[in-house]
Amino acid sequence: MIQPINDTVISSNTCEIIYNLFDKTQTIKERRSEYYIDYYTNKQRSRSNLYQNNQLMEEKIYCGREYEHNLTTNTQYNYIYANNEPIAVYIQNGSSKLYYLYTNHNGSIEKITDIDGGVVDEMTYTPFGQRRMPSDWTRKDTAKHLIDRGFTGQQHLDEFSLINFNGRMYDPVISHFLSPDPYVQMPDNPLNYNRYAYCLFSPNQYVDPNGEIVMQILC
Repeated sequence: MIQPINDTVISSNTCEIIYNLFDKTQTIKERRSEYYIDYYTNKQRSRSNLYQNNQLMEEKIYCGREYEHNLTTNTQYNYIYANNEPIAVYIQNGSSKLYYLYTNHNGSIEKITDIDGGVVDEMTYTPFGQRRMPSDWTRKDTAKHLIDRGFTGQQHLDEFSLINFNGRMYDPVISHFLSPDPYVQMPDNPLNYNRYAYCLFSPNQYVDPNGEIVMQILC
């Protein structure tokens, strides 16, 4: 077993992942944390539950990528997209507030401002998506962020240091998915035969919007 010596190596904690009949992640267990995901018949997320020490910490329902409702805090998130990129989120929790999302060239959310332009949150990442501090780019970012979406607009599961690409779970520390790609998209490219690799090992050239199909970044 590999023992961690800093934040850049693989954790020695055992992480158990259970898949459902159509190869989507159903359960994640690591130490005292457990995460459960339910799906609609179209294989999109419908509900998730996060437990710590057998206590329910967060319950969410989803409707596509545009809507989330955190039932635990009674907070609703309405995401607004333009040209397939997230540009704003409307958060309702007693009061209602609109926030603007600023993304980089690969669609990763790096800055969030209020309607007056005041910065309320910042996020940065390594090329393969691991969170790092915006102030000095050290690897570990333990801040509680306004939203859980980040690298290429996907959901971060910070309790497990994973990113949920909807199609598959991704580990940014090792730059690999945890299950194989169902498609060999480019049979003439030897790198594509590593079906666990992220974006042909070229995260600044390609993105993978759903964890299954690689797309070239158009800048």
